[in-house]
Amino acid sequence: MKILLFGGAGFIGEYLAKNLAGRDGCELKIIDRYSKERGKDLDVEMIVVLTQPGSPVSDILIPAITASKKLKKIVYLSTLLIYPDSSEKQDENIQPDPKTEYERNKYQEELMLEKAAKKIGCQLCIARLSNVYGDVKNRGIINYIILSAIKGNLLTVYGDKDKKIRDYIFIEDAANLLEFLIFYKQQNLKEIFNICTGSAYSIQELIDMAERVTGRKINFEKGAPTLEKLINIGDNQKILALSHYKLKYNLAHGLKKTYKNYLRTV
Repeated sequence: MKILLFGGAGFIGEYLAKNLAGRDGCELKIIDRYSKERGKDLDVEMIVVLTQPGSPVSDILIPAITASKKLKKIVYLSTLLIYPDSSEKQDENIQPDPKTEYERNKYQEELMLEKAAKKIGCQLCIARLSNVYGDVKNRGIINYIILSAIKGNLLTVYGDKDKKIRDYIFIEDAANLLEFLIFYKQQNLKEIFNICTGSAYSIQELIDMAERVTGRKINFEKGAPTLEKLINIGDNQKILALSHYKLKYNLAHGLKKTYKNYLRTV
């Protein structure tokens, strides 16, 4: 099977590519969002879209998809953040409630890809991911916490460190579940799956745990408040039931592995 990782040179794409490279019969092609090849005809059976929201999807990928003769499946990496602000776990049946520009753009791309996939009779698999962490290419809050611990930099925390609560999943677990979705024989033209842990932590809890893992004090200051959801937790029962996958990392183990990964590079 020929698979294109569109935007596959980034954090998640790098780990996913390693997984797929070891599979028999899998011919992998990686195109960065800035690659000159991105506008060429799609001579692949599957596309995995890993880009940040923006023009590469709407201007380049959508026209190429609708013109494709071979494409059978699209896997799109969306975000758990499009669900409503809630202390309850959000499953795939919850109506999206995007608030920020990032959330709105991600949801808009879900809709655009659904329309394009329907036009050619292609399957669409939407993976809504929680906060993925685990290595130096990541640019989320855990990245800045670990760097602060290693370098002694002052960490700026935007928003309320006790009330801002998120679901965090380690990169290896995320890549393994995405690999399952790529080869999953879905029954419907469109399927949605949450990729998350179902557990959530405040920024203060992240800092406390990172201090225990690294043995270093993390100094932080309060930044300006941000317009974003306070609580975001996913329900992962659908994908775990189908894949029979057991998550390998809780947050404590994930942070230990993350710290080791950073020490090798930073």
